[in-house]
Formats: sequence, structure tokens, C-alpha cells
Amino acid sequence: MKRAAATIALMSVTLLCAGCASVSGVGIFGLGTPGGTRSDNSPALPVAETRKSPHPEFFYPHNLAWEFRPNERLAAATQKHRTPRAKPPAHNFLTKPVATGRLTSGHGYRVSPLGTKPRKHNGVDYAAAKGTEVYAAGAGIVERIYRSKSYGNYIRIRHADGYATAYAHLHSYAKDITRGAIVKRGQTIGTVGSTGRSTGNHLHFELIYKGRFVDPLSNTVKTELADTGTNVNSLTQN
Repeated sequence: MKRAAATIALMSVTLLCAGCASVSGVGIFGLGTPGGTRSDNSPALPVAETRKSPHPEFFYPHNLAWEFRPNERLAAATQKHRTPRAKPPAHNFLTKPVATGRLTSGHGYRVSPLGTKPRKHNGVDYAAAKGTEVYAAGAGIVERIYRSKSYGNYIRIRHADGYATAYAHLHSYAKDITRGAIVKRGQTIGTVGSTGRSTGNHLHFELIYKGRFVDPLSNTVKTELADTGTNVNSLTQN
């Protein structure tokens, strides 16, 4: 019995020593200890470079070193998040002279919602809520402002270089918009409505070049009309 007990005690001491060597050399979970090695046989961090776990919610034995290696993907995502976002492009008043809205009808032949035969649509339509602001597509002089049965409340602005723009079905005019008034590009001239021959609130916008209707969304026309000052004063003399 004494001999068996001694054998069991010797085996226990042997296993205990082996466990200590494992902890001191390789370490639990392969993290290693200062001066030891990890499970992949690579050296662990020196004592001076050991750090505490940045995640206290996880349990790590106090006798283990924490090797802090930031996740490269996380670092890249963080850097991307910190990069300032690009500013949205400036509002192009020539292609969309309305604050908000969606294009519902382009320039060219179509079957009108109020007709059955194809007819040429001389402008483009933007559906928008009633009262949405409508802007002048460029600097110019208000040539016409009136109400008709088809166009409803209507404004026509003459610009430099042979261009003119028209805005129809308006709900109202801006207070300072009268015949002969000089406007700037982006200036509010009225609001979206459904006056005249219309099936709903929208802006009918026309671009005229030397007396002919052209598509404001075409790549062959100017990308922007002149802003303040450029040949605008000469318009009052014509």
C-alpha cells in the first residue's frame, strides 16, 4: 500500500510539473508568456512589450501576456470612416430648376395625358409637391409673366447668347417677379402648382435657343446659363 501511494504521489508531481511547464512556456490558448513561446513555436513578446487586455469583458489569466495587434480591416474601416465625405455636386438649375421633384416626362413626341394622339412635348416635366420653389435657370430679364388656359401661371425669362427659359403651371409668383425684372441664376421666381391644362402638381420647363425649343437635358446644349452680370445689362436694351 505504501508503495502504491508513493507511485501515485510521484505521478501527480510529474503531471503538475508538466502543466507548469506548459503554462510558463506555451501558455493557455497559445498566447504565451513573457519570454516563452506560443503554440505556433514563435516567440512571445518580451516583458517590456506586454500589455493588458483592451477588452476587460473577456477573461485572460493574470499570468498570461496580451499581445495587442489591431485588426487591419477594422483599422482600414476606421480610417475610411474618418475620411470626410465628398460634397454633393452643385444644383444644376438648367437641367432641374426646381428644389425637389422627379422627372416624369422628357422632351420630344409623346401621348399627352390629356390626349390620345402623339404630340411634341416642347419641354420637360418635374413632378413635385405644391408650393415647391422654382428657380431661374440663369441670369436674365423677365420677358413675359401671365396666365393662360393651357400653361396656367407662366413665366418666360430672356437670357444672354440667344437663350430663353419658360416655366409653366405655377401655383404662384415670387413677390419681386414682374415683367422687366432682372433675376439671378438660382433666384426663386415662383412655386410648383397645377394651374392651366394639367393633371397634377408639376413644373413644365422649356429651354428656347434662338426661337427653337431644345432639350435642356441634351448633351449638345450648354451645361449652365450665365450667372449674374454676364451680358445681362445688354438685355434691357433689346
